[in-house]
Amino acid sequence: MQSKEEAEIIPKDKFYKKRLRNLLRATDEERLYKNGELTAIVFINKLFFLKFATWIANGRYKRKGYTSKCLSKIKKRHPLLFAKVQKGNMPSYIFAKKNDFKRLIKIPKFFGLHPGTLFYWKRNSKK
Repeated sequence: MQSKEEAEIIPKDKFYKKRLRNLLRATDEERLYKNGELTAIVFINKLFFLKFATWIANGRYKRKGYTSKCLSKIKKRHPLLFAKVQKGNMPSYIFAKKNDFKRLIKIPKFFGLHPGTLFYWKRNSKK
C-alpha cells in the first residue's frame, strides 16, 4: 500500500455514479494491448497521483472503462508491478512496469479524471 507521501486520493464526486456506470458498460480491451507499448495502467475507485511523475504525453492520452474481468488478462499479458488498495466495494489498482516508476506520467487534477475512470499512457517512441 502506498503512503500518503506517495499518493494523493481524490474522493467521490457528483459524477461518480455516472462514470462508474460507463465503466461497467465498456467492453473493448484489445486496443490496450495491440502495440505492446503499455507503460502503465490505473483502474480506480479512487484516483492516485504519483508525486515523482512529472508530465503527460498529450497526444497519446486515452481514457477507457473496463470491467473487472480485464484485470486477470492484464496481469497475464504484462509483467507489471501490481499494487492493490481496498476502498469500499471496489478495489483500486495501480499497474506499472517495475523499472518505469520514475518515468511515470503525473495526471494533473485539471484533466477532470474522477473515480471510476481507467486511463493509461505509453512511452514516447524513440525516432
